[in-house]
Amino acid sequence: MVIGADDGTQGDSGSLALSHGRVDGASTARRERGPIVYVANWATNDIAVVDVTARQVVTTIPVGVNPVALAAAPDGATAYVVNANSDDLSVIDVAAERVRSRVPVGHRPFSADVAPDGSRVYVAAWGANVISIIDVVEGAVVATAKVGAKPNGVAITPEGIYVYVANHNSNDVTVIETASNTALGRVAVGRGPRRVVMTPDGAAAWVTNWSAGSISIIDTVTGTVSYTISVDPYPCDVAFSPDGGTAYVSSQGTDSLLVIAGSARSIIKRVRVGRQPTTVDIALDGAWVYVANAGSNDISIIDTTTNEVAATIRVGGSPFALAALQPVTRPGREVPAARRVEEGHR
Repeated sequence: MVIGADDGTQGDSGSLALSHGRVDGASTARRERGPIVYVANWATNDIAVVDVTARQVVTTIPVGVNPVALAAAPDGATAYVVNANSDDLSVIDVAAERVRSRVPVGHRPFSADVAPDGSRVYVAAWGANVISIIDVVEGAVVATAKVGAKPNGVAITPEGIYVYVANHNSNDVTVIETASNTALGRVAVGRGPRRVVMTPDGAAAWVTNWSAGSISIIDTVTGTVSYTISVDPYPCDVAFSPDGGTAYVSSQGTDSLLVIAGSARSIIKRVRVGRQPTTVDIALDGAWVYVANAGSNDISIIDTTTNEVAATIRVGGSPFALAALQPVTRPGREVPAARRVEEGHR
């Protein structure tokens, strides 16, 4: 079942009709603004569209109730917004800057990720203890997979074969095989896992243990925790530099972004950001890191060459998630458009 688009119309044959094409005129206009970051505002039920070059919100897009997470199609043309308290997914046409459709999912969804080929969206339903699997062509949930207690984070391996799900209340990660949509087993991690993120090469999954103040690193070959890093209180999310050499972790306990040397697995710097930082994302070329600060209603932009805050931008109420949807480039370097993800917050 698909809920009609926000303008009251229904897609062809009642489906999502999730075209990944762009409207040429609209796309050109949007690109002239500069690179875009979408920010999901929990309290105001909308997406703030931020031009990071102009460093301002250029428009807002109304979505469902309490948007808590974001995921983007690999080509960057479609964004998926997880609405925690309307139990659905808003599907946004990025070029047109409007909601195309809304898809019902499991009870109280909190996170999502998109398959590398863009064919499916995997949504962690906190209230139902399942992963809802959406077929993009059909525009509906086509399968569910049972996971642990209160799933709060989801990540797909780069080749699309496995889905890792962080289960907040059972203190473990469920591994799902995408071919059969079945759980292969669980990996015990620290207390209160909030987010799971793959390294760029897919060799490891980093799990932020919110209640334990640590990060569990899962070896994706052996399926075991290979290392645990002690970090600041209440780590929420993590993003990696394109080469995987540096990790950026939001700490809600210290209102900081932790810069971690991947090889040494040690904190090399703490960058003070806004209050209650949640989601972290990074530009495709690694030039900038973006942090959503739910407690101060803004986002921080960090220059990765200096690891200092370059700008703070006011957005909407309680921004819980963000995603970089278009490239941010340094002079002389071209980077293709696309970007993934967000993170859920209770």
